[in-house]
Amino acid sequence: MIHSVPSASCLVKLPGKYHDIPVDFDDTIEVLPVDTAIETTSRYNQSSNGTWETIHEHSEDEAIVRTSEASRFDLPHGAVMEWASETEAAVLANDPHYIACRAGNRCRD
Repeated sequence: MIHSVPSASCLVKLPGKYHDIPVDFDDTIEVLPVDTAIETTSRYNQSSNGTWETIHEHSEDEAIVRTSEASRFDLPHGAVMEWASETEAAVLANDPHYIACRAGNRCRD
């Protein structure tokens, strides 16, 4: 652990090689104005669809969430990539540490 405060700064020296020429790179991050629209999909994405369903099963007092997503990408070199995901997870109201996943998905509690 390294502690450094303005009144007692520290210097950390790590082993390594000094380069004969400067190794500079531009590490600036451009921040766009708040009202700027940003493209969030790929131009190669030909189709996307998805669902989100929430169910409250009253007999067991269980909350269930089901989601599904699918996309198709026509890549520039001619290949096609298709991606799909389905998830179902459940939790019991009287036992919040219980969690169940169905359809071969993994859950963590």
